Amino acid sequence: SRPMLHKLGSLLWFGAGALVTTAAARLRPRGRALRPGHTLDPALAVGNRGSAVASGASNGGRVYTVVLTGGPCGGKSSSLEHFTRELRARGYDVYCAPEVPTIMMNGGCVFPGPDAGYRTIAFESALMKLQLQMEESFLQVARSAGHDAVVVFDRGVLDMAAYMTDTLLKEVLADLGCSEKELLRRYDCVLHLVTAAKGAEAFYTTANNATRTETVDEAAALDDRVREAWIKHPRHIVVGNEGTFAQKMSQGTQHILELVRAK
Repeated sequence: SRPMLHKLGSLLWFGAGALVTTAAARLRPRGRALRPGHTLDPALAVGNRGSAVASGASNGGRVYTVVLTGGPCGGKSSSLEHFTRELRARGYDVYCAPEVPTIMMNGGCVFPGPDAGYRTIAFESALMKLQLQMEESFLQVARSAGHDAVVVFDRGVLDMAAYMTDTLLKEVLADLGCSEKELLRRYDCVLHLVTAAKGAEAFYTTANNATRTETVDEAAALDDRVREAWIKHPRHIVVGNEGTFAQKMSQGTQHILELVRAK
C-alpha cells in the first residue's frame, strides 16, 4: 500500500543519512586542519568578539580600515603586533585580513608574468576579486560586533598595481568594473613601512619569509612601486628607516592611534 511504501522510503532515507553522517565523522580530522603555508594564530582567533550577520548590518561602534603595506622586509608583522597590543589596551577590537597573493600562491596559483596577455589579466583580476571579497567579509564581522574596531589589511587591493603596467591596470579595473578612485575610498589609512633594503640594508633578509625572493635592489625598486600605487590616498603615511627599528614600530603605532582619535 502507499502508506507502507512511504514509511519504508522514510526508513531508507534516514538510514542512508545516518550512514553518511557516520562516514563523514570518521573521515573528518580532529581539530582544525590547515593546509601547508597557512597558520592559525590562537591569539588573533580569540582576541575579538565578532560574529557574522547580514551584509551591511551594524550593531554600532566605529570600524576603521587600515592598509599595512610597503616593500619586502619592512616590518609589517612586527608593526601589526605592536599597534594591535596598543589598540586592544584601549578597548578596540583588531582584525587582520591575511595577504591574498600569498594565500593564492600557497594554493598552487602561479603568476604567469606581466606579458602573458589574457592569463595575466585573469590572474590579477582574480587576486583583486578575492582581496575585495575578503575585505568585505572581515568588515561584515567587525561591524556585527558592535564595538570600536580596526580592520587591518595585510596589503590592499592597489598593492597589485605595483606588479602591473598602467595599461594592464586599466584593463584589470575595467574587468572589475571599478575605478582607482573608488578603491582608494575603501580605506581610512595606508601605512607604508619602507623596506629595510632602503636605509637599513644590513638588516634585509629573505630567511624569515619563504615567498620573499627579492634581492636588495629588487626590494628597493618594489618598495618604490608600492609607494607610487598608493600615493593618491589622502592619508598615505610613509615610515622610513631613519631611526632604530623600535622607533619605527612606535612611529607606525602612533599614526594608527592618531587615526582612531581623529575620527
